[in-house]
Amino acid sequence: MELLTIVKIGGHIINCPDLLNQFLNQFAALPTPKILVHGGGKKASDLAQQLGIEVKMKEGRRITDQATLDIATMVYGGLINNQITAQLRHLGLHPLGLSGADLGILSAKKRTATSIDYGYVGDITQIDALQIQTLLQQQITPVFAPLTSNTKGQLFNTNADTIAAKLASAMQGFYTVKLHYCFEHKGVLSNLDGQKVVIPELSPNQLLVLQNNGTIKNGMIPKLQNGFSALEAGVKEVTICHFSSIGIGTQLVHNLHAPQRLSLNNKPLSKIAESILRQLIRIPSLSRKEAQTAHFLSDCIHQLTGVVPQQKHHNLWIKNKHFNPDLPSILLCSHHDTVKPVKGWSKNPYLDQLEGDRLYGLGSNDAGASLVCLLATFYYYYNTPKLPYNLIFAAVAEEEISGANGISAILEELGTIDLAIIGEPTQMQLAIAEKGLMVLEGIAEGKSGHAARKEGINAISIAQADIACLESLALDRVSTTLGAVNIAVTQIQAGYQHNIIPDSCHFVVDVRTNECYSNTELFELLQKQLKSKLIAKSFRLGPSSISLEHPIVKKAQQIGLATFGSATLSDQALISFPSVKIGPGDSKRSHTADEYILLSELKTGIQTYINLLNKLTL
Repeated sequence: MELLTIVKIGGHIINCPDLLNQFLNQFAALPTPKILVHGGGKKASDLAQQLGIEVKMKEGRRITDQATLDIATMVYGGLINNQITAQLRHLGLHPLGLSGADLGILSAKKRTATSIDYGYVGDITQIDALQIQTLLQQQITPVFAPLTSNTKGQLFNTNADTIAAKLASAMQGFYTVKLHYCFEHKGVLSNLDGQKVVIPELSPNQLLVLQNNGTIKNGMIPKLQNGFSALEAGVKEVTICHFSSIGIGTQLVHNLHAPQRLSLNNKPLSKIAESILRQLIRIPSLSRKEAQTAHFLSDCIHQLTGVVPQQKHHNLWIKNKHFNPDLPSILLCSHHDTVKPVKGWSKNPYLDQLEGDRLYGLGSNDAGASLVCLLATFYYYYNTPKLPYNLIFAAVAEEEISGANGISAILEELGTIDLAIIGEPTQMQLAIAEKGLMVLEGIAEGKSGHAARKEGINAISIAQADIACLESLALDRVSTTLGAVNIAVTQIQAGYQHNIIPDSCHFVVDVRTNECYSNTELFELLQKQLKSKLIAKSFRLGPSSISLEHPIVKKAQQIGLATFGSATLSDQALISFPSVKIGPGDSKRSHTADEYILLSELKTGIQTYINLLNKLTL
């Protein structure tokens, strides 16, 4: 296919006419077809400052209220876009200045407000690639300003890096596409012996490491994330480069580590578990992005049993060889998704590193160790002909976010389950109860006014009183295993200008519930205590517990396992049948830098699971 070059120019180059003209000369010399996407530089911020309008940024992105949007439209779609197209015409091209409002080429919707409300910021929903191809075939060079619109005529400020990535992804169906992000640096820089050096190649795994240690931060993060999204979509080449050397700099590449196939060779169960875990660590498996680990685990299960497991979304499950529908069924279940690496890792979170008995790596403790130990246990019992129960092993996704495409998506396919053993790090103690979770949004409503005249009703003050009420609230129903309900306010957002009394204040409440209250009952009780309006994001993550007389609890006590009530959430919250939670590792290591599991814990975990199931009668 014909080559299409898409270049995004940004940084301080937009602010300097001489540097911008130097870049445009470089761009004009590139072979056609080509597309230019430009940012706004500091000109919009400078104009906003001159007009007394505060410029707000969060995580490298601009917060766009109506006044900021008006300025962005004037500067991006007017001043900068026309300056660039005029110069490109002078250089012999046929440029056409465009924004998402022109010809309906870039359709967008307002970004959904979560913990950050970006205001009139648009997320692209559709690109008319065919219309762009028509322009390119007429030797026209589109020059896109970072503006989009919806079908109702609402303009949006949209990140230019995102526009470039989305354009590249859309056009790769018609062309072989190269995408270059140009600015004032020679690429993505790293500090080597006190000198700034260009990183020649960068993979998603390396980005996470450099982001965690502070080498890459601020606006470079969304730029690289956009670049990797284009690479995943099939764009041939993505580079971060200097404006005077288009295409020469840091090249973005796919992850470098490919998992090796599992080798059995009559290894002990603990060695098989270790081998699987070490390879799992090398495969990124963030929630909703577990496709690679699902593929790898499916291959492992096939090698162990000779049977390809069933799969739905990124969930896998398999039944024991002599499954008997007349027998009770026990589910052995853990998850293969992980959270993002937190800051502070001193090691590569996606590289399995063994130091003595410690195996480091993201997901090693939560819950890779439990997963591989349960799989080894299932393998141990898989061929046993006369078990008093059936065994089903499940490796599920989206546990870390309690997602709809996790365990909830396969419950019907699993059939009747009489008991579930959920693998999570508990130091091989048996959790016989688990707290539930409600996430509430509180909305305090006041009345705006001028701060100098003490007008209005301050919504922050209302929220402050309600937060104090929540923090001091003593609920009388205390569980013998789970203790009291825990309530914590974890986020708050209000106000947008220093001299205006805010008329609304939003805050988020994390409520960890015990089995003495239903989530609905507790929600109604809390609402009666507050002036702020409460909105529950979900009532489905309820607490769970199992009878102390249940055979699994009795068996655990018989083999000397301690029992306890767990404060942390797991997939137990999403199932209705009896369950316990137990696994190798320590919950205190979960979601922390330099997460690790002890190899000795793998060995103990497998043996304990086997002992727990041995001669168990339901």
